[in-house]
Amino acid sequence: MPEPVTQTNDAVPESPSQPTSQPTSQPTGQTPPGDVGVAPDLVTQPSAPARPDAISAITIPGPAAVLGYGGLIPFALGAVGAWTLPLDYAAFMASAQIYYAAIILSFLGAVHWGWALERDFHAPTTGWEPYAWGITPAVIAWFIVVLSVFPTPGRPGDTLLDLDQTVTLLIAGMLLSLLVDLKQTRLGRFPQWYRRLRLHLTFGAVACLSLSLLRILIS
Repeated sequence: MPEPVTQTNDAVPESPSQPTSQPTSQPTGQTPPGDVGVAPDLVTQPSAPARPDAISAITIPGPAAVLGYGGLIPFALGAVGAWTLPLDYAAFMASAQIYYAAIILSFLGAVHWGWALERDFHAPTTGWEPYAWGITPAVIAWFIVVLSVFPTPGRPGDTLLDLDQTVTLLIAGMLLSLLVDLKQTRLGRFPQWYRRLRLHLTFGAVACLSLSLLRILIS
């Protein structure tokens, strides 16, 4: 009887240290199963809502708005009076408007003193700029008013500055003060809402003064 053929396995047994299977390579750009990660550049981030502090930075506070816009009333009364009242009374209203404009111009400089006082509250500095400019509008306003009432030598009843010249100089002073305040706002010294308020109030005051100036010129 023939003997059964015994087959021998010549294959090299697998080493226990070697992995029994190789990981399947994933195609480029595909996410392996079970991996929920997404490429950062493919994610659409929702737009963040505006922060309350960012909104408040441009919102004019109620008291500042009420008192600020209310401060335009004397300017408006002066312009209306200059155009609607008889000439003598119109000149009086224009003069009253001039004095009020000088007061407001002085106040605009005082704002810089307030900022400097806050800056130097805990650590006094030697910076002159805000203090120096803080008194400059007041000096300008005083100088304009003095020249507007100072009698002209040899010309009784006349003053060094006529009404139209006085109003023109006050308008120039207000515009100069506005430019300085806009610069300070860009530097971060004043809040952004102050820029909006200053623009509104200055243009309102200048418009009223310009109406009075026009009335003076054509009278």
